[in-house]
Amino acid sequence: MTIEWIPETAAILLAGTCALTDLVRNKIYNRALQAGLAVAAVWLVAFCAWRSFGLETSLDVFPELGTWWWDSPYADPVLGACLARVAGNAFVSFLAGFGLWWFGLWAAGDAKLFATLSLMLPLSSYAGAFWPPFPSYVLLFNTFLAVLALLILELAIRGVRQAVRPTADEAEAWRTALDWVKSHTKELAVGFLGVLFLFLVIKTLRMLLRGVITDTTPIVSPTGVYFALFLVFFPLSRLMRRKWVSIPIAGATVAWIAYAVAFPTPEYNLGTILHVGVLSISVLLFLVVYELYLNVFDFHAIGIWQLRPRMILAKKTREALKEDMDLVTTKLGDIGPDGMSIEQAETLRRWWMDKGKGPRIHVSRTIPFAPALFIGTLLTVILGGYLVRTN
Repeated sequence: MTIEWIPETAAILLAGTCALTDLVRNKIYNRALQAGLAVAAVWLVAFCAWRSFGLETSLDVFPELGTWWWDSPYADPVLGACLARVAGNAFVSFLAGFGLWWFGLWAAGDAKLFATLSLMLPLSSYAGAFWPPFPSYVLLFNTFLAVLALLILELAIRGVRQAVRPTADEAEAWRTALDWVKSHTKELAVGFLGVLFLFLVIKTLRMLLRGVITDTTPIVSPTGVYFALFLVFFPLSRLMRRKWVSIPIAGATVAWIAYAVAFPTPEYNLGTILHVGVLSISVLLFLVVYELYLNVFDFHAIGIWQLRPRMILAKKTREALKEDMDLVTTKLGDIGPDGMSIEQAETLRRWWMDKGKGPRIHVSRTIPFAPALFIGTLLTVILGGYLVRTN
């Protein structure tokens, strides 16, 4: 065990603390994040000092963490290269968190927590799946897997609770969810086929072009290859709705599977097809659960006088507000991913009461990203890589 266990433990404690405050107070405190940044700064200084005295660090166990792009795999690790990777990872993590906040996928506190954890966790935490351009991609990947598990768990609990103590709101939600699945069955099947085809193409190109890609680009890990090919082929999934695209792809996919079964190779066989199929189902499952949660199950009824700033409106409430577009576009305005302001909450409360909408209003329960980040941090530290591998 190297000295890196200290910042890893600190990162787990910070993630756990923020998860608790988010669950109890629906808030991630900046003071906790500032403490995390301070720990990260002290750790980097201590790491440099520890290394300068010739004591063992992660660079002795994983020397590739301290090499430059152009170095050979057998080059001696350099402290400057390691610090440059740390700085680059922190910068990309900040951009990733900001992008997820900008597109409304999570709140500012979640984005800041992710960036802080990325700086606190040493690069050796990702040694089992190290991707030089963005090592903390592992943390992000494990976090979204945790989100999927938490959403499935919540839906299962709500289903059992509805069976034992049914309510009108929950019954309506489950009917809406069932209707949505029925109406999107064809689209889901086509989407699965498109994702399966995408994975098969990527798997094949990885085998055929592995040498070309690694010789001409700095992307040498399986993660990097997958990521690059996703950028190229992802627009294909949008075209799957058109028959002139979906029919040839369906034929090619069936032919691909038949060929792999009839003429198996060590790299391409029935096991490979099944593995890729599981990955495709996982992608589709995440999209379905995420869509249903956001648009159907993400609601909580509260009294109108309990409406507070930082709350996010459920889809039911947003639909009810559309009867007054002047309110939506002018008086209320856009509600950001961090919830309503004080003025927006007061404006909505007055409008709701003036229109006689009743004593209750539906707000969003929000996706539990802070607890998911805690789980993702635990998985990353324990496993040193992905919970589910893609190769």
